[in-house]
Amino acid sequence: QTGNFYGTGLVQATGGDARGNTDSGGSGGRISVWANFFGCNTGTCFGFDFTGTYAAYGGLGGSLGEAGAAGTVHLLDAMSTVNAAAVIIDNNGRSPVANAELLTSFAPNILFEYPRTWLTIPSALYTFSTLTIRGGAHTAFQQLNNGSTAARVVINSFVSERQPSRYGVVHIPTNVTLEVVSTDVYLPMIARVYVGAELRL
Repeated sequence: QTGNFYGTGLVQATGGDARGNTDSGGSGGRISVWANFFGCNTGTCFGFDFTGTYAAYGGLGGSLGEAGAAGTVHLLDAMSTVNAAAVIIDNNGRSPVANAELLTSFAPNILFEYPRTWLTIPSALYTFSTLTIRGGAHTAFQQLNNGSTAARVVINSFVSERQPSRYGVVHIPTNVTLEVVSTDVYLPMIARVYVGAELRL
């Protein structure tokens, strides 16, 4: 947390690469910046003017292993009265193997998990100011109270890449409604909507 966050450079929390052919890469970590996006402190004002790069993608897997899952970049405006974060999930083109395209469970497996980023829904209504999913990243929303409570996730602005092979994949489990308010041009995502879930555009 800081008043001003500006300059250039690389903010990195990437996963480690596999060492052997059957090994998998480590998952990316979490980068969180809580700063004055639209305001600044008294005196010299820079506000949020960081023009560098964030990297939190998973590490490379071996030839018989998996890549790591993407981490998250979480940007929160300290001056805003609305608790709506901008989140970036980018796996730099490192997608899971084909048999990981469908969820077998609506909760992460702590013993084994494909390169998939799970987002916890903290309340029955949660809003992202911007959600960016790109680089082939797979993202799944974890059910609220194991699916016994309906949850609605609102994305005010969804961003990805224009190249279909690098679209993000979004898994929407049972009893979760995902509402996308706007995108830059079209809806650049692959959505898997499971029985009892909704995708609203």
